[in-house]
Amino acid sequence: MRSTILIILSALLFLAGSAAADYVKLQPDPSTGKDAFINIGDPDGNYGDNVNLCVASPANSAGCTFIALDNYFGNTCDDAYLWFYVETPADQDDTGLLMGAVDGDWQETTIIWNNMPGVHDSESISYPTQGYNWWGINVQPIVEDWLNGTYDNDGFCFFDNSGPGTEGAQVYSSDLSNDPDLRPCLKLYYSPGTEVEESSWGSIKTSETH
Repeated sequence: MRSTILIILSALLFLAGSAAADYVKLQPDPSTGKDAFINIGDPDGNYGDNVNLCVASPANSAGCTFIALDNYFGNTCDDAYLWFYVETPADQDDTGLLMGAVDGDWQETTIIWNNMPGVHDSESISYPTQGYNWWGINVQPIVEDWLNGTYDNDGFCFFDNSGPGTEGAQVYSSDLSNDPDLRPCLKLYYSPGTEVEESSWGSIKTSETH
């Protein structure tokens, strides 16, 4: 009887493992990462090489954070999460922030407040409230829009939802050199059996996960 139970348990564990989704993790380094923070208080300033990225609203001044990744080949993915490692969390989160797909091309070294592209659509998300911890954001709807050709893949934009400056938070960028594991990353989940080559997914590029 005991042997029968063990066989059944082993079979169940095998089936559970087979049903679990696999994922591809994209995490750029300083040479391949594309990310930048821009600030209305310095409309001609470019912060594409900063180690820290200020998400949305620095002290009493509106800002935007851009992050992009190379186009990749594939038909679909089951889920997608963008991860940032938070250095400084938001002091408060009264209104949240907005995130959307970027509507237009931009470059890490030249994007400024006065030439930034717009956003196709946006949704409200919450600021990170824990420092020295990972902050995950579900970006599946945006990735699906890229895969089905609704929008070109020009990356993500994060901007404040008319809240006070104290809502700003700082996360690490792809330019972080002393701890590569803490750079932003994108995880794309797909069903087992789907033929996906990691090299075909491209590499994440950032204005700014795990």
